[in-house]
Amino acid sequence: MSNQNQQVYWYAVYTRPNREKRIAEQLSQRGVVVYCPLQKVIRQWSDRKKTLEIPAFRGYVFVQIHDAIRWEILATDGIINFVCHEGKPARIPAQEIETVRRFFQDISDIPVDETDIRVNDIARVYSGVLMGMEGEVVDVKNRFAILKIPTLGIQIQVKVAKENIQVIRKSKSSNG
Repeated sequence: MSNQNQQVYWYAVYTRPNREKRIAEQLSQRGVVVYCPLQKVIRQWSDRKKTLEIPAFRGYVFVQIHDAIRWEILATDGIINFVCHEGKPARIPAQEIETVRRFFQDISDIPVDETDIRVNDIARVYSGVLMGMEGEVVDVKNRFAILKIPTLGIQIQVKVAKENIQVIRKSKSSNG
């Protein structure tokens, strides 16, 4: 699957449910550059706890390919289609993929001071791997805020230490 004379681009593909890791492995074995970000979660069973790695974006896998092999990618069992914009597979800027990579590599628990952050505020991340990104606060818990950030053509929710964000616009329901 290599054609060295053509430019490669990042694309997102829709997958069948719970097939992301398997599809990423199949494509990788065929020589395709694939990214399927994983997050660790702890699952509780009646007799034990287990840490699992699950896809961070359910139903999506990212591929870096040249346009000539798009049909080969679509022929992969479990891939439904490319994520499209205006009827064409949407190219994803490499820096967005890199930002997501850094985010999932560098997540850390940092103690922070309390700040006045409320649901529906618009906040900008001013430190860390997501620096410069803006999003809507959808939840605030202890030292963290959950931001809804539009990127990669989809909405993602990220948990960010409060010390790393700054409110840039208060919600209309906030006082002040």
